[in-house]
Amino acid sequence: MRARPLDLPVLALSGLLSLPAFVQAGPVADQFNLWRSEPSVSRRISLADLGITKPLILSADTTRELYLPVPASVSVQNAALQFNANYLRGNGGRSSLLLSADGDPLLSNRLLDDRGDLTQRLAVSGAPRSNGFLRVELAWSSILSDLECADQRAPGNVLRVAPDSTLSYNFDPRQVRDLATAWTALPLTPTLLVSQDKLQSPAFDTAWRLGLALEQSGKRVKIRALPAIGDTLDLGNLVVPERLLAVPAFAALAKHGEPYRLGNDAELAALLALGNAGPLAADVVVRDDALVSRIKAAFDALGQQVQTVAPDAAGPYAAWREQAVPLAQGASIRLASLGSNLAIVVEQGSGAQAAGLFATQWRNLAVGKALNVRAASEPVADEAMVLLNRFGTLAGTMDVFGRSDRSVLFDLGVVAGNNRLPVEVGINVTAAPNVAGEAPVASIFLNDFLIGSAKLNPDGKPQWIRAEIPRHVLAARNELKVSFLRQPTQLRCHDQPISFPVSILPGSYLRLDKGKPAADFVGVTAGFGTRQQIAVPATWLEAAPVRLQQMIRVAGAAGMSAQQAQFQAVPTGQKPTFSAPFLAMDVAVDGADLTSVKEGHLIINGKHQSPVLDVATLDHLAVAEVAKVGDNLGIVYRTIGQHPPQPEQSFRLTRGDVAAIGDAGLILQIDSRAAAESGAAQTQAWWQRWMAPGPIAIGVAGLLVLLVILRRLFRRKPKH
Repeated sequence: MRARPLDLPVLALSGLLSLPAFVQAGPVADQFNLWRSEPSVSRRISLADLGITKPLILSADTTRELYLPVPASVSVQNAALQFNANYLRGNGGRSSLLLSADGDPLLSNRLLDDRGDLTQRLAVSGAPRSNGFLRVELAWSSILSDLECADQRAPGNVLRVAPDSTLSYNFDPRQVRDLATAWTALPLTPTLLVSQDKLQSPAFDTAWRLGLALEQSGKRVKIRALPAIGDTLDLGNLVVPERLLAVPAFAALAKHGEPYRLGNDAELAALLALGNAGPLAADVVVRDDALVSRIKAAFDALGQQVQTVAPDAAGPYAAWREQAVPLAQGASIRLASLGSNLAIVVEQGSGAQAAGLFATQWRNLAVGKALNVRAASEPVADEAMVLLNRFGTLAGTMDVFGRSDRSVLFDLGVVAGNNRLPVEVGINVTAAPNVAGEAPVASIFLNDFLIGSAKLNPDGKPQWIRAEIPRHVLAARNELKVSFLRQPTQLRCHDQPISFPVSILPGSYLRLDKGKPAADFVGVTAGFGTRQQIAVPATWLEAAPVRLQQMIRVAGAAGMSAQQAQFQAVPTGQKPTFSAPFLAMDVAVDGADLTSVKEGHLIINGKHQSPVLDVATLDHLAVAEVAKVGDNLGIVYRTIGQHPPQPEQSFRLTRGDVAAIGDAGLILQIDSRAAAESGAAQTQAWWQRWMAPGPIAIGVAGLLVLLVILRRLFRRKPKH
C-alpha cells in the first residue's frame, strides 16, 4: 500500500524524534550499560595455586579428591575444568580413568596404549555449592588380569596430572548476598588496596591486620597502592573492550608499551574500571580520605573524557559510576564494587574488628552487606580442654578403603594464652570391621610428626586415642591430622574390595597445661594470649606496600593475632616500650644479644658471646631472635643489608631461638641453648618421675614397710 503525500512529513518527523534513541546506542554507552546490567567477576584457580606445585602421580587403584574454591551458595557461569594430564602403561593389563565433579562423572576413558595424552577441557555445572568448594575426584584403576589369582597391582601404569590444571568460571557479584559469602568469593591471591605509598598510622594499622587475617585463612595477599601519576606499571596481557577505544584513557591502555607509565587521573580510573582484567583489581580496600579523594578525581577526569568523545554515554557512565564506585562514608565494614570488581571495604581504624569478624568463629554471622562492628575477637577460655571442632570440621564419618585423613589447623597463640601449651590430644573414634573382621589403624600426626597410633576395636563403639604432645613438635601454626589406614581384604580371589566406615566424634579435644615459657619461638607464641605488641619504625609508613608485605609475613610466622596485637610506630632514634610479649621489627631493642647485625654483616653468638658465625656483605636476608625486655619475652626481627627479603610464601617459626629468613622463606633455625636444654630435660625428667602422685605414694608405703622391718629387727636384737 502506497503512503499518502501527507504521511511523508509524518514519517520524517517520527524518524527525527527517534534519532536520540539511536544516538544513545553508541558503543561507549553500550559498554557502560553492559557493565551496569551484567557485571561479571572471573576466577581462575590452578592446582599450583592450591600448593600442588609438582605433578600428581596416581598408580594402581588410587582415588584422589581435590577441593577447588568457588563462592559459597552462588551460581557460576562458564565453569570449565582444564584437565592437563598424561599416562604411561609399562605393565600393560587394563587401565581406566574416571573423573567426576561433585559426584557427576565428566570423563571416563579406557586406556590401551603404552602412553597417551588426556588433556582436555571439561564443562562443569554452575549450580551453587553451599560449602564453597567444587569436589573433583580422580579414580585411576589399573589391573593386570581379571583371571589370575595373583598380585594385580601395576606400579608401572601411572597417571600424571599437571599442576597447571585449572578451574575457571565467572559469577555475578550481585548474587553475593553478604560479607560472609564475599569472604568465600575472594581469590586465592587477593589484592589489598591502600590509597598511596605513604600512609597514616590508622590506615597502616588496618592494612596489616587485614593482610594477616587473609594469610591466616590460607590466602597469599598482595598489597597494592593506588599508583601516582608517572608511576610505571606492568599491565601484562591487558585487553581493553573495543567499544571504549574512542575514550583517550582506554586507548592509552590499549596501546601501552613496556613499561607503561601512568599518564593522568583518567587513565587511573580506566584501570580501576577494568576490574580484575587489569592490575588494580582490588578485593579488599582500606578506605581513608586520601583514597576517596584520589578515586573521585580519577573518575571525574574519566567522565570528562567520556562527555567529550561520546556525549550520549554521559548518562550511562554516571549510572554505572554510582553503582561501581560507592566510596561515600558508611558502615565500618561493607561490601561494594570498585570498577567491575567486588571488594570488601574497611574503614581505617577498623582493622582489628574486621579481622575478628572474618575469623572462623564469627564469619557466619556477617550476614549483611554493611556492618558496624565494635568488637570481634577470639574468646580466651581458662578451661584446660579445647574442643578440636572449634578450629574446623574434624568430626564426621568417612569410608576408608585404603587411607583417609582429616585435619584441622590451629594457631598456638589462640589456644596457648596465659602461658599454656597443648600437652595432650584426645581423639574419640568409632570403626566398623571389614568383611574379614579386621580393624583399621588410626594415627595422630602433629605438624607431620607421628605422636600416637592405635589399632581400633572394630565394634562400632566409641574408643579414645590419647597422645602426649612433645613440645618440640609445636609451631606457631599447627596442623593436627588423624589418618586411618585399612588393609583391603579379599576373602576369595576375585571378590571386589569395598570400603568401610570410621567416625571421629565431636568430643575430641586438646588438653592444655600451664608452665613457664621457654626462651624460644614456641615459648614466645605461648605467651601471646590477649596481650601482645608489635613495633615497627615510623619510616615504614612511608613505604607501605613493601613494608606491609614484610610485616604480615613475619607476624604470621610468629603466630600473632590480628585482633589482639597492639601496634606502635617507633620514631627514628627512639626505642619501643613493651608491657607484654612482643614482636619488634627493625627497631632497637635492649637484650637482643644472640646475633649482631650491621650493614650486611651478621654475627651469630654462641656461649660466652663468642661468634660461631661471622659473615659480611649479605643482602635480601633477615634474622629473628628471641630476646627478653624486662619480664617479657619477644621476637626481634632485623634486616641484614640494604634490601629486606620478600618471601613469596608464608612460613612458620617452629623451634629454636635464632632464625634466618630470605626470599625463599625460612632458611635456617638454630637453638643456641640446645646442649643446656638437653641436660635440663634429663634432670627435669628425673624429679618429675619421682614427684608424680603415683611414685610418691609407692615411695611412702615402701618407707613405712622398711621402718616396720627395722623396728622388728631392733626388738629381736639380743641384749649383752
